[in-house]
Amino acid sequence: MEKNNYFTCYFDILGTKNRDQKTAFDEMLTTSHCFVKYGDNQDIIRRSFSDNFLIALNNKYGIKGLSSVVNNIAMTYCLTLLDNKILIRGAITEGELYISNTVVLGDALLEAYYLENNVSIFPRIVISNSISIKKGTNYKDWFIVDQDGITFLNCFKAIDQKLLQIRYPNIMSTLNDMEHKLLSNSMIKEAAKVHWLINYASKYYEANFK
Repeated sequence: MEKNNYFTCYFDILGTKNRDQKTAFDEMLTTSHCFVKYGDNQDIIRRSFSDNFLIALNNKYGIKGLSSVVNNIAMTYCLTLLDNKILIRGAITEGELYISNTVVLGDALLEAYYLENNVSIFPRIVISNSISIKKGTNYKDWFIVDQDGITFLNCFKAIDQKLLQIRYPNIMSTLNDMEHKLLSNSMIKEAAKVHWLINYASKYYEANFK
């Protein structure tokens, strides 16, 4: 099993522990479908286990390789949210991976897992400092520094902007309903995650459509 450097994105579905078994299983299948739906590089690697997902591409492709990973996770994020009301969070890193048909391990995955579990917190895709080309001009509008100083992926840029503008009222209505139900059930931490997404969506809308 050969070791190489990869752009790696690890993500999972938020809230599966609070779902009944059938709902959680349906969300995993739906996310899996969304996550393989978009592809612009035949060498991109996808793996999934339960509600955990991985996208990786050898960094020999440089900025184009990072672009493929970014587009894959951004489209997955938007498809799960807009069409299926599923929230995901994760991280993109760059580093060593060992990949075979049955095994994926290495520093890039460990860092992405750590960032997803301990840094991301909200339904966002965190960008690791290990990605040296993240400040390139091609990504000026793709990477946002959040209020807590964490850089995350501006996923809404990945989809058709006219469609997003049309669907925005329904998106906000759905998210507000989700937050209200969570607060009604005293699920404060979960509601805070949805509230973060409401703020992100509203700021994006105001910046691009007003």
